[in-house]
Amino acid sequence: MERRMTGKQHALGHVLLTAALAFVSLIVYQPISWQSFISLSGIVFFGVLLDIDHISFQQIVDLVKMKKDRLLLGAPVMGWTNWLHSWQALLAIVCFSLLIMNFLPLLSFVLHILLDGANKCNLVYRTSPLATTIHPFYPEWLKYSFGPEDLEK
Repeated sequence: MERRMTGKQHALGHVLLTAALAFVSLIVYQPISWQSFISLSGIVFFGVLLDIDHISFQQIVDLVKMKKDRLLLGAPVMGWTNWLHSWQALLAIVCFSLLIMNFLPLLSFVLHILLDGANKCNLVYRTSPLATTIHPFYPEWLKYSFGPEDLEK
């Protein structure tokens, strides 16, 4: 039997992991400083807002033109690459984390990619290079399906 995860469950997973790291960041970096603010911003961006790259240019055009019959934000688009889910993004985030001397934004990104990596749909659409690369290393009991039909629910 194939395990399925809805879009809401997938998003909730990202939000809960990000909230836990944000909480750790707030406890570790007392009092609040610019470094802790930048770190917290990085955790939130790389943990949840990173998925903004799932929206293709065509979907943005549809949103602006209010073509609701064609609009399904976040649905995989063949040929589209989620650049914030790539090796180049990993390198940039490592540099960012070294620059601010804080590993929590990098950990937030890694946890995000690990959650995405278990999704079997990455093998079909291949829009997220890092998640597609690590998927074969997951045991079968951890893998799940989450496709565009689930985004409508």
